[in-house]
Amino acid sequence: MLVKAQLLVAEKKILSKYNSEKLQFDWTTEFENKIGKIVRVDNFVFVTTVSWKAFHLSLLDFHSGKLLWTVKAAPYSHVIIHENVLYFLDSSMKVNALSMETGTELFRVKSTFRWSAPQLALINNKLYLYSKKQQAVVDLKYGTVSHAKAPQGIDFSKVFTIIDEQQINLSATKSGSDDGFAAVGMVGSDHSGGDFGGGGDAG
Repeated sequence: MLVKAQLLVAEKKILSKYNSEKLQFDWTTEFENKIGKIVRVDNFVFVTTVSWKAFHLSLLDFHSGKLLWTVKAAPYSHVIIHENVLYFLDSSMKVNALSMETGTELFRVKSTFRWSAPQLALINNKLYLYSKKQQAVVDLKYGTVSHAKAPQGIDFSKVFTIIDEQQINLSATKSGSDDGFAAVGMVGSDHSGGDFGGGGDAG
C-alpha cells in the first residue's frame, strides 16, 4: 500500500506523523519514556521505549496516532507477525506471544536452549527456535517447546539468519550508541513497511 507524503518524525519522547504536502502534523503522541526504535508495518507503528527500570513496547494506529496498547517487554531481536499474533524473544530468551489487537500475553515460555541464544523463524506455519547447536518448535496455541527436525533442505547448524515477509527488525538490545539502543529505525516516507519488509499478515 503506497502512502504518499506521510512521514514519522521522532523526538526524544514524542512521535508525530507529518504530512509533507500540507506541511503540517496529522497527529502527535507523547510517551512517558525515551523512544528507542520505531517500525511501521501497514497500518501499525511499533515503538520501543526505555527507562532506567525497563523496556516497553507500544502499538499505534498509523493513520490516527491512537495508542492501541503498551506492554512491558523487550524484543531481543526481531518479531514475527502471524495470524494476528506477535511473537518475539525477550532479553531472557523467553518466547513471547501477544495478541495484536489487545497486547494481551497469550504465553511466555523458556526457550530450553542452554548453551546458545536462539533465533526465531516461521516456516510453513511452524515457529522454530534454532541455533547452530539446537533446534525446537513452539506450539502456536499452547506455547509448549519440543524438539523438532529442521524442514527439509535447511541445516540450522549452517544458517546465519532466516528472514521472511512476516519478520520485522524491532531490536531493543543495547548497543554502543548514545541512547543505549541499536540504531533507531526511522520509518515513514512513501512505502508501507519502510525498510523492514512488507506487512505479511499484519494487516
